[in-house]
Amino acid sequence: MTRQALVEPTVRTFLDGFRDQVELAPHAPAVTQERTTLTYGQLDRRSNALARHLRAAGAAPDALVGLMLERSPEMLVALLAILKTGAAYVPLDPAFPTARLALMVDDARPAAIVTESAQLDRLPADVNAVCLDRDAAAIADRSEEAIEIAQRGTCAYAIYTSGSTGRPKGVEITHASVLNLLESFRAVPGMRSSDVVLAHTTLSFDIAVIELWLPLFTGAQIVLAGRSRGTDGRAIADLLTKRQLTFMQATPSLWRVVLDAGWHDGRGLTALSGGEPLSRDLADALLHTGAEVWNVYGPTETTVWSSISRVTANGPVLIGHPIRDTRFHIVDEQLREVPEGEIGELCIGGAGVARGYLNRPDLTAERFVPDPFSREPGDRLYRTGDHARSRGSAGFECLGRIDHQIKIDGFRIEPGEIEAILSMHPSVRHSIVCAVDKAGGDRRLVAYVAHGSLAPPPQADLIALARTHLPSYMVPAAFVMLSELPRTPNGKLDRGALPAPDWSGGLPGRAAATPRTTIEERLLSMWRDVIGVEAIGIDDNFFDIGGRSRLGAQIFARIEREIGARLPLATLFEAPTIAALAREIETKANASLLWRSVVPIRATGSGAPVFCVHPVGGNVLAYGDLARRLEPAVACYGLQAVGLDGVAAPLTSVEAMARRYVEEIRSIQPRGPYHLCGFSFGGLVAFEMARRLRREGETVGLLALLDVDFPDYPRIPPFTWLSRSSTFRRSIFPIVQRARRHMRSLRRLGVRGYAKLAVRDAAVVENSDQFWLIAERVRKANTRAAIHYVPRWYDGRVTYFRAQHAGVTRDRRALWTTLARDVEIVDVAGGHSDLRLEPQVQIVAREILRRLNLEGSATRVA
Repeated sequence: MTRQALVEPTVRTFLDGFRDQVELAPHAPAVTQERTTLTYGQLDRRSNALARHLRAAGAAPDALVGLMLERSPEMLVALLAILKTGAAYVPLDPAFPTARLALMVDDARPAAIVTESAQLDRLPADVNAVCLDRDAAAIADRSEEAIEIAQRGTCAYAIYTSGSTGRPKGVEITHASVLNLLESFRAVPGMRSSDVVLAHTTLSFDIAVIELWLPLFTGAQIVLAGRSRGTDGRAIADLLTKRQLTFMQATPSLWRVVLDAGWHDGRGLTALSGGEPLSRDLADALLHTGAEVWNVYGPTETTVWSSISRVTANGPVLIGHPIRDTRFHIVDEQLREVPEGEIGELCIGGAGVARGYLNRPDLTAERFVPDPFSREPGDRLYRTGDHARSRGSAGFECLGRIDHQIKIDGFRIEPGEIEAILSMHPSVRHSIVCAVDKAGGDRRLVAYVAHGSLAPPPQADLIALARTHLPSYMVPAAFVMLSELPRTPNGKLDRGALPAPDWSGGLPGRAAATPRTTIEERLLSMWRDVIGVEAIGIDDNFFDIGGRSRLGAQIFARIEREIGARLPLATLFEAPTIAALAREIETKANASLLWRSVVPIRATGSGAPVFCVHPVGGNVLAYGDLARRLEPAVACYGLQAVGLDGVAAPLTSVEAMARRYVEEIRSIQPRGPYHLCGFSFGGLVAFEMARRLRREGETVGLLALLDVDFPDYPRIPPFTWLSRSSTFRRSIFPIVQRARRHMRSLRRLGVRGYAKLAVRDAAVVENSDQFWLIAERVRKANTRAAIHYVPRWYDGRVTYFRAQHAGVTRDRRALWTTLARDVEIVDVAGGHSDLRLEPQVQIVAREILRRLNLEGSATRVA
């Protein structure tokens, strides 16, 4: 049954609707991310203070203000603050290359840019930057009282899309257009205050409006996924289950990834699919989960989605009927409507039509034309460039592009923009970029490069050039070198004669070594299936051909299921090729006898190595990006958890882990200085290792803690002096600490919550591979160890890397100084998990090398 909104107040703009929700339920949760929740009242007050600060910085009605923040509740505070000044926001994705950001800033000329100090070096020097971290004190001094919202200009946001001329173009969307969309979707498919909505889409993709604006307009709760989780199918599947989400939109590509991750219970979920054609088999798979499935369609120029259709088991998959105050016309080349059932170009009119392209009157006049079917003066149609036809009462059917525009993972890509970038290489005479379908429906960008009489340009050069100027989703997956592009007899490009690409896995010029044994053959088959690359050789490095920890986990689960060998994931660092991995399987008949916690991640480097302690999951693959960024300046070793072999029992205390790991690192490095690093839970163990080494007379050169949660007991200021008493720490406070944790858990989950966890864990035990059961056993042991750990004073220096959007609002510096003589804070933009991932890991690596006096010797660190 279609869910309808409970209340439909009459409002003028989105901000009026949001203010209504603040007045109705100020204490209701508005946005949640990991450990942080902001209520509607808190979100309103904090955005009021920031809006006042932005006004003083130059934000004004109908001006443009850049928004360059990682995904966090602070991003939502900033978005609302910009709107409250009357200005429109321009999303500047921190993941975009610096060159592309410069183009966007130069075109938009924003009055200010809301960002963080860590991002300043990626912006032009002359911008008016409002840094939330640097200006925090000034913002805090502003009044949080209800702000008199400035006379709102007509523009709500300007979002940049790929441009056919080689430059991105900004689309200006008005408040009236957004309001029409919100009112329509509040009614169909329906959203109300009881809904819990997953927001996983980057702000630079316009469908984020549905995930952020619509919930705040209707009083629903937003569950905000960080960048690293936003495209991770397993992470999204976990959120769908654990957070009991009721509303989620995604592209068909992402829905497939979520289904492949094992998600199968969609009961109570409204699932929107858009951005790409929804196939019949995927629609059936989504319906099979029990979800209510809707297919949506719309270009950025007509405000996110322009039509919607409820998908059923037996009916056709159409784009459906236009939303409220929206008109569809199927026309011929002279803009005359064609009869029902005939194919023509889809043109869209009505309230959703954008103002036009920012600073591009010529392009605006070309795509936004006078509406010949309207009697209202000034009405316009947007020419979508899509072939479509009317299916009568059933709705409309979209049949693909008239031109060569591409849609991949929901992103609209103009091939001309990529071709313009590739033409910057001196050996490229011409190029054509198109989408090629691989087996299984996977679409990849392919660049056909004509070099004429010159030598073919190295593929590595073209990849580097593309990555410098284009976002990652616009970098071709394959390059085909040709002396000339194929032409028809009349000189036009013959796209049908373009050769099929050779999916060589990004290792051109190297012959793929063939398997020699049965095990190598079986491993090769697994790698091809999981990584999606055909021409893999047994000597190709897992990480060089696109392998990551999630894919490694899938491969090792298959190794255990199909071959019967049980290996820890960290084996990939010691044996990253099929040949080496096959030798591990053949020689380690009893892995427990050969088990070591310390494993080389990158074993080459000058000076003392950095030892990285596993996070709560027990594996050390989390440090792969960091190790690559530290090379070649310093070697990097990982410390994996005891018990990952499935034979030995996991260690159950932080102290026992520290004792074991100190013994093992001494087998690699007999004497100090020792350099230790720990992410999250691993930081607690690294801290205890540092204490043990100092107590034994060794030197600790570096103790780097990567967003490590602070132990409970010093959070009560009156107990700070008492916490340093050894008698108190050994006797009374561990009991108090555990009791407080237990009571918080009871309050948070309640009896029902514990029952659900028990049911979920039982399902895991019954349905999962042994590989996952072992990992879960280790994770639980590490979690218990963290709960019972009571740290003691460390007479040394701590370098603390703090994720600015990790959901921790307390002052970690003040807390950590209760346990260490000297604590240095390094703020890094992003969420908790982002510190170990690109691009934020570059900052972590650079700061580590700086403290080791090796900054200049690591040429790979950006």
